[in-house]
Amino acid sequence: MKGVSVIGVGMIPFGKYPDTNITDLGWPAVKGAIKDAGIDARRIQAVYSGTARGGAMVGQRIMGRLGLAGLPIVNVENACSSSSSAMAQGVMAVASGTYDVVLVIGVSVVGDSGDEPPVSSLTRPKTIKAISTAPSAPNATSATGLRNQGGGAPGGGPCPP
Repeated sequence: MKGVSVIGVGMIPFGKYPDTNITDLGWPAVKGAIKDAGIDARRIQAVYSGTARGGAMVGQRIMGRLGLAGLPIVNVENACSSSSSAMAQGVMAVASGTYDVVLVIGVSVVGDSGDEPPVSSLTRPKTIKAISTAPSAPNATSATGLRNQGGGAPGGGPCPP
């Protein structure tokens, strides 16, 4: 099995976004992760999207918003551990050699679910991690995610009440 590293991270600030749907919460973080990784987005071979109560096909909607649809996208719903479960799937895909570069999305809304009507509740931080077998540059943010041995959870935070 190959070593796995986080090569880029994107995140939006924790806060209330009453007029923003889950797709619009996710795509800026994806764009940030790709920029932070310093890679061409066409190098992404698959996407693992974790969301709790986000509705159908959140990963496809986020990637479509960026014009990056058409690649394998796996949506993971596992209650409060959806994002960490998506991360685990991404790590296994890279470690096994199935893919060289994957994107893991963790996007959740505490409160109302789904994409419409707009979210009117407090949201968790949105963390997106681009994973590659390439060595990662020193980055304080990526040190909290995967580095060679794997582990960590994008998004993090407590479960909603």
